Amino acid sequence: MGDLIRVAHLIGDLGIGGAQRQLVHLTGALALRAVEQVVVTWRDEEPVLAPLLAESVGRVRLLKQRRLDPTFPFRLRRWLTAWRPDVLHAWLNPAAHWAVAASVGAPWRVVTHELVTRTPAWRLWVHRGAGAVLVDSEAGRRGIVGARLVRSGIPSPPRTSAVRRPETALILGALHSDKATLEAIEASILAGFKVVVAGPEVDAPYAALVQRRLAELGLERARFLGAVLDPWPLYAEASVLVLASRTESAPSVVLEALAAGLAVVATDVGDVRALLDGGRLGAVVPPGDREALSRAIGATRPHPEGPRWVAERFSVAALG
Repeated sequence: MGDLIRVAHLIGDLGIGGAQRQLVHLTGALALRAVEQVVVTWRDEEPVLAPLLAESVGRVRLLKQRRLDPTFPFRLRRWLTAWRPDVLHAWLNPAAHWAVAASVGAPWRVVTHELVTRTPAWRLWVHRGAGAVLVDSEAGRRGIVGARLVRSGIPSPPRTSAVRRPETALILGALHSDKATLEAIEASILAGFKVVVAGPEVDAPYAALVQRRLAELGLERARFLGAVLDPWPLYAEASVLVLASRTESAPSVVLEALAAGLAVVATDVGDVRALLDGGRLGAVVPPGDREALSRAIGATRPHPEGPRWVAERFSVAALG
């Protein structure tokens, strides 16, 4: 086996945008070492799963027999014992419960990850059973107690020769009402920008509304790319990232866009303002204010210190 590190990612649904981002970030971080990775999931239908997995990442499905399946931790334990991982990484609270329950007395290390802003505090106790907890936001640091907290970082952007397209807004994230994708599209168009929308359709009725609006705009004004594994080419071509979310933790897309040299316009939710250094590195507007969002899109320009800010404070190398 040598120095090969084995990592099992326990992720319930890779159709969720946050799961995709975490897998991308962790894969990028782990690529710095010799790592064998496998994603373990319990979803039966995941049409977006195959194209989202890097070639170096395997896949195992351990289907649950019912929603509350008391046999699942035992079957997960059997599989883990056979595969012999060094690390079991669990993304979001349900996965953390399964991971901790299946790992009592086990030789592998458990690392959990949680979006604290969407989880009641009383459900966070399970993270005390992990060896470490990856946290993105200050809410995570306050809400998870009694555990070793590790801030998760983002990989460095690759070098690219792509040509940046002026007045092109990138809207990257799941098509969901929480992300306010329609507001981002409308505000960008109102500012005179073309839009590129990329992300999984996790909310079917809302995604249908988004698709209809994009069809009305036509291919000359709007493109929908679906779920993407590698966002860096999109950052390299767009001129501004637009994030109109109504709720967030510490969205990775903000840091990625800064690292790639984009202008950033985002709503004042979660840790967004802090990620933009109090708004110095990008525009921060109230959620739900389409006119303010549109004005900011038209006026905001890339900040020259964005890439250095991310590299020094939020990169994988900086956070270790």
